[in-house]
Parts: sequence; C-alpha cells; structure tokens
Amino acid sequence: YFVFIILAIHNFSALQEGCPAVSISINVGELVEILLESDYWYFGRRITRNPEEKGIFPKAYVKLRECNVDR
Repeated sequence: YFVFIILAIHNFSALQEGCPAVSISINVGELVEILLESDYWYFGRRITRNPEEKGIFPKAYVKLRECNVDR
C-alpha cells in the first residue's frame, strides 16, 4: 500500500472561470494525498484542512514529496 503525498507549490483556486466543478482549491505549502492521476490533473484530498473534501487540481501546481510512513 503506497501513499503519495504532494506539496502545493502554487495557489490554485477552484473558483476560476473554466475550472471543472469537481476542482478543489489548494494553497502553497499545503499537503495533498493523491488518489487518482490523469495526464494533466490529480484527484486527491487535502491533508492540512477539510480532509473529507476531494477534487481535482493541475499537476503543474504541486510537487511530489518523498516521505516515510510508519504503521
């Protein structure tokens, strides 16, 4: 079982004109768990606020972060 955590490196507003209705906003420094991936978008949930809210956001706005998870 792998957990992919990424770090937002740019702000993304889901309220921008033309954004899909299933988008979520992310802010610089937020950690996001990736649930699904497409060519240009990730589907995931924010870890740092409202973790129950899920949605898509552009891949170019985040960076994969290495981490170890102990269970």
